[in-house]
Amino acid sequence: MIMPSGNRRSDGAFYTAITNGLRLTNTDRLSPCKGKDRLINFVKTRCGQAEQDLMVMFIDNAQRITRAEFDYLADVDEQLTDARLRLFIVFFKQSDASGVDVRDDWSEYPSHMLRRWFMGTHPFSPLVGIAEITHALDRYDRSVCWPAADMPYSRYFACEAFDNGWTLASQAPLMMEVVARIRAEANLTPSDAWPMSTFTGVVKHLLAHVAPTTPNFQEFTAQQIEQAIRVSGYLRLEFVRANLLVTGEAA
Repeated sequence: MIMPSGNRRSDGAFYTAITNGLRLTNTDRLSPCKGKDRLINFVKTRCGQAEQDLMVMFIDNAQRITRAEFDYLADVDEQLTDARLRLFIVFFKQSDASGVDVRDDWSEYPSHMLRRWFMGTHPFSPLVGIAEITHALDRYDRSVCWPAADMPYSRYFACEAFDNGWTLASQAPLMMEVVARIRAEANLTPSDAWPMSTFTGVVKHLLAHVAPTTPNFQEFTAQQIEQAIRVSGYLRLEFVRANLLVTGEAA
């Protein structure tokens, strides 16, 4: 589920947000007891259906959960433990949204919260280096297929070129060259890290918009790659990541 934004001033508001996010209800307001019961019954039902005693729940934008709300989740955890069930929650936190490094986010919580929710942390990094970027592009060439198993994304959007030997992964070096040049022109420090948000935006633009509209397409040019990088918002994000003012060109 995705944790919604907004100020929740009570446990009732928190349980309402959780149950609405899990599509257990669509009401504007639940009492604390009813909201907690619905969440607990949901876990019990799913565990019973799967004949398991453990449920794993993923919560995105978990930086929006307050300390008090972690206590509300602890209440749920206690009742599930009494029922001989376990709830394992994976919290996805956006460090750039909170300004707190996710690796240090556990340090100020009390022990009863730490042992429940913060026993392990794994930071997600951008794609780093030519090897990782080539591997990611290769997934479009071989692993991600639609609408059939013999139709990877690269072939779907550029069938003739693909059948003649072209692959998206083969253009990783040129992509990195263009990225390095764009960064230098914008006075950004050199970096071989590429966040997934703009990386996937570049790939989508190249495959879905450039390849199908280029007559006799054989491979992407440096100019086409540069256009895709700029359209993806790459420079704007990199200026923010570097805590620099956004230039007029990047804006």
